[in-house]
Amino acid sequence: MDQPTLTQLPTRLVDAQGFSWRRMAGDAEDRYAAANDFPPERLTHGELTATRGPVRHIGPPPSQDVRLVRGALMMAGQQAMTTLAVALMHGFQAAEQHTGHPGALLAGRPGSSESQVVRSLAWDVGPDVAAARVHTAALEVLDDVLTEWVTGDPFVEVAENLANILGDVVTQYGGEFEKIADATLQRSPHAPRYTNYATARAR
Repeated sequence: MDQPTLTQLPTRLVDAQGFSWRRMAGDAEDRYAAANDFPPERLTHGELTATRGPVRHIGPPPSQDVRLVRGALMMAGQQAMTTLAVALMHGFQAAEQHTGHPGALLAGRPGSSESQVVRSLAWDVGPDVAAARVHTAALEVLDDVLTEWVTGDPFVEVAENLANILGDVVTQYGGEFEKIADATLQRSPHAPRYTNYATARAR
């Protein structure tokens, strides 16, 4: 495969192990540094491909996927957040199976506040969600899309893009978190964080 020219080098990459890399601004060799400096190496695109490949660039979600996720969450109503929590748990599992890295779903912005909330939804909420709190049809859609995002090429950043989509959904529901979360989730210890994540980008 031909190597990309200097002007074609992607800004951000995900390696085969599910770690995030960003091209270093002003670096004479156009090397990449890993998010949070782990792993600590500084590698060129060629070195990354040779030692940690195949690499995937990080890209935006297809517009069709955005429509599918938005529609699934709208369809789920008050089951939306709990259904999403289960889908995120499944997404973490799919990403780990694909890369061997348990945090691979968060590649792109692994240390962001949005990623912290996504991790909490998946593992603090997801395992304990009863079937009655899950919208089955919506879950099927979310599972399919999230799996493609974290295993496909390009890799689609999950936490950031879900925050944008949730903002649209909450806007459609008049800005009320209560319209997409059931009473149990609203009373949970992390409810304020989930509320902020879902509503911060509402208009």
